Amino acid sequence: MGGSSKPIQNFAGGEASPKLRGRTDVVPYFACAETLENVLVTHYGSALRTPGTRHVARLKLQAKPAKLIPFIFSTGQSYILEFGDLYMRVYQGGGSVTETAINISGITKANPAVVTVSGVAPANGKFVDISGVVGMTQVNSKRYIVANRTSTTFELTDEDGNNVNSSGYTTYSSAGIVEVVYEIVTPWSETQVPDLKFTQQADVMYLVHPSITPRVLSRLSSTSWTLAEIAYDTFDYPPFLDINTSATTITPSATTGSVTLTASAALFSATQVGAYFQITHGSTTGYAKITAYTDTTHVTATVIVTLGNTTATDDWYEGAWSGKNGYPKDVKFYENRLYYFSTTANPLNFWGSAIEQYDDFGLGSADDDAVAYSISSAQVDRILWAYPTNVMHLGTAAGPFTASSGSSSSPISATNISVKQQNENGSADVSPVRIGSYVYYVERSGKLIGQLAYNLDTDSYITDNITYLSDHILGDGVVTMALQRYPYNILWCVLDDGTVATLTREQKNDVKGWTRQEIDGFIEDVAVIPNGLEDQVWLIVKRTIDGDTRRYVEYVMPHEFGAQDNAWFVNSGLEYDGTAVSSLSNLDHLEGEEVQILVDGAVHPNKTVTSGAVTLDYSGEHIIIGLGYTSTIKTMDIEAGSQTGSAQAKPMQIGKVTVRLLNSLGCNVGNGTTMDEVSFRDSSMAMDSPPTLFSGDKEVQFPSGHPKNKYIYVTQTQPLPLHVLAIFPKLLLSD
Repeated sequence: MGGSSKPIQNFAGGEASPKLRGRTDVVPYFACAETLENVLVTHYGSALRTPGTRHVARLKLQAKPAKLIPFIFSTGQSYILEFGDLYMRVYQGGGSVTETAINISGITKANPAVVTVSGVAPANGKFVDISGVVGMTQVNSKRYIVANRTSTTFELTDEDGNNVNSSGYTTYSSAGIVEVVYEIVTPWSETQVPDLKFTQQADVMYLVHPSITPRVLSRLSSTSWTLAEIAYDTFDYPPFLDINTSATTITPSATTGSVTLTASAALFSATQVGAYFQITHGSTTGYAKITAYTDTTHVTATVIVTLGNTTATDDWYEGAWSGKNGYPKDVKFYENRLYYFSTTANPLNFWGSAIEQYDDFGLGSADDDAVAYSISSAQVDRILWAYPTNVMHLGTAAGPFTASSGSSSSPISATNISVKQQNENGSADVSPVRIGSYVYYVERSGKLIGQLAYNLDTDSYITDNITYLSDHILGDGVVTMALQRYPYNILWCVLDDGTVATLTREQKNDVKGWTRQEIDGFIEDVAVIPNGLEDQVWLIVKRTIDGDTRRYVEYVMPHEFGAQDNAWFVNSGLEYDGTAVSSLSNLDHLEGEEVQILVDGAVHPNKTVTSGAVTLDYSGEHIIIGLGYTSTIKTMDIEAGSQTGSAQAKPMQIGKVTVRLLNSLGCNVGNGTTMDEVSFRDSSMAMDSPPTLFSGDKEVQFPSGHPKNKYIYVTQTQPLPLHVLAIFPKLLLSD
């Protein structure tokens, strides 16, 4: 029997694949853990408890999913856009964007409650927030739907459309405002929203879907957005397919205005309404937009650019995008051009605008003219996504391609374009992200993430499997992903089962640590925007609350929280900060749920939300309340070595464990069955105050026994922070 102390000082390899658990002969073994759940790996290789989330709002439509899209004008002006079934909402500064406030002059005690306003009442069906009411305070800080509106009054219904009965509320006294939740109408249905792709430049965002004409979203102010179909006029030019090669002719009835186009054979279909046709007579080329369908040989069209004649001609070009051919699947800015990629009829095509003329797709031979290209592929395929770096990366099921001019000194042009397949690691239909010099994309199976980078030796882009050490981590596949660049490069991957896998990637120190995030709910989407010193991660979470399906918009709180009473380690949480209170209301989104509570930096006993409220055992000024979760670190089987080789199959007793912590409070250490609570209170601390955040070493007597598996658990179940820098076990090993 010999003594040993093998430190566990590095989690940079993340949660290891079960296939790695016997490989004590390789270095990655000692940088991994068997379980890293609800923790994040830092750039230094330490394990940090994942912060909780703040509840922002319910989705507009609880029965239908939605998509979050970031709109980033600058670091100080960034938005999250909620796209749902035929609508868009806006979030900024951690809350919903609302229209100009309307003053309240009265609220009745009735079923339903009737609100009287000093101005013009909001329209029926509008969602509104009420705040600042004196007297009938029960209506404050809640969202309602307007019903039975008159010019100055409306009835209150809750977000499910049920009447709000204010008969038992206190009497309205004065004040209060109504704010309409800002939203605009969109053309995308609930089934189309998940497939939206986009690109942004300054205050303008282009959005595409294969079944809908491309749209341009413009921000005029926080409460003024426009969404318009891209319409080509005499100063622009739509994209067209190659010249007609059949004998079919088109005869226009006039050269300007509304005309009839007559084809000599069946050519037209109802799905071409909205499509463009370019028609050439001699040296004159014009084009028209179809506005109505008559039959296969006759349509009505509006001439955009004057046609050359009214005679029949077989010199015509069909528009590249239409209901018949489909619309682009992706859109990106690259080298001062706007590129559109892949339609149903032409899945391997892409079109680039003229330089700095984003609605001009008129082809020509000049370097700044628009360009069009079709990829040659050995198999039936389509472009699934595009991502610009120093080249344009194109993801297909056959593998990644790159498009460039072939020269770093000149952009792509009609006469200078090179498209190459880089390898055969096929892609899934998930938009990639970039970390440093690498592009990270989901491979065809959805269960691997490739790290795509240029290799000087082969003069090509090669793909490394960044999930190699954690091949289990992506489960049944990735649905979507987003990158949180600050304070660490953390890739958030939403999985098919509603959990999240997170990758911390730092190239300099070879940190590539995967961890798992599992909360009380099903995560459906993720998006990231800048927010001061830390990027803000936004989520859509589906939960079952009081027997009903609920979909909430939430965001992850910062890693650095400052004072102890700001520690936010609950999910779907809310905060009270003011004069001391002993009860909390407006918790309807957690009705019937057991919640964890932090009161002035101290852990309060758990409570269950009843009628949207909880009563505390004692009062507090700063209260954070929400759903609890457990953070778990389980080490790999400890390999301490012995005089006769590996210690893996030999009896081992862990005597004591020292855990090195940073700004932590409250945790448990043990073998997974017996977990001892680490004490953070000492005799110098006042008994009526919580223990303070601790940095340093905590020694724990480990549960006795000689288990075959020689591992250590560190867990945190309270709404408190945990940051593990290292674990130092003291071992007795029998040879």
